Amino acid sequence: MKRTDLRAYGYLVVATLFWSGNVVLARAFSTDIPPATLSYWRWFTAWVCLMPFCWRHLWEQREIIAQNLWKLVILGLLSVGGYNLTVYVGLQTTTATNSVLITSSSPLMILLISRFCFRSALGKYEVIGIIVSFVGASFIISQGDLASLQNLAKHTGDLWIGLATLFWSVYSLLLPRWKPKNLHPIAFLGVTISVGVIFVGTFYWTNLLQEAQVTWNVPKATVILYLAIFPAVLGYLCWNEGVRLIGAQMAGQFIHLMPVFGVLLAIIFLGESFQIYHWAGGGFIALGIILSHYSQSKTD
Repeated sequence: MKRTDLRAYGYLVVATLFWSGNVVLARAFSTDIPPATLSYWRWFTAWVCLMPFCWRHLWEQREIIAQNLWKLVILGLLSVGGYNLTVYVGLQTTTATNSVLITSSSPLMILLISRFCFRSALGKYEVIGIIVSFVGASFIISQGDLASLQNLAKHTGDLWIGLATLFWSVYSLLLPRWKPKNLHPIAFLGVTISVGVIFVGTFYWTNLLQEAQVTWNVPKATVILYLAIFPAVLGYLCWNEGVRLIGAQMAGQFIHLMPVFGVLLAIIFLGESFQIYHWAGGGFIALGIILSHYSQSKTD
């Protein structure tokens, strides 16, 4: 194995571990820090930490940014803005375990969106994989009782996580098409975080979600600082470096580590238990992903 590959694998494992920790911490403090407050202060702190290293690249590449501004704005709204805010809203009423398992279905959602929006061809096994993965996600959301899905209000948190997964899937599809190839990664991150801060800041400063005021203390401030530095700045930078070293297609497989890390962290730190419906739903999602990759390997 090449040393470059080992470095890339290390970066990608660290990124997925940080992102899994984000879900678990957000769930742990869901009753103490409302979603817009958590999202805003996390990303504003990340923006403050990043700008000293980012501003020179932003200034030097301002023409590239201006030429692609509306595309970069949409990418920022989908990722830093929409995805993170909806995850935090969902974690108010669902578990961290449910969240990471539902999120793990994003590769199949990407295939489905790609088929209908970009006319990409789907193989037989990819279609089967999408159906199997959908059944698995439904099993997790319904906690093993598919008939209960008729009462959608009962599953509000899981539906928010599903919406967040949709945002991330669209972002993932648009990223290779819309991100300027000559835009420095840290400049790209600076732009998308700036867009996200403005978007989430609108919800926070106008209190559109009617959130209660937070009484800040050391533990809450520490959580914000951790989420800003590790999952936000370092997580994204590690992911981008891993993708640069081994390519997006191979790097994408590491997303499947999030359910592993997320479930383990939720069990250890939140005392969540892994139920039979988690095993069944997670198994269906994993089988759907395997079928999808099998179909792709047959066409390579």
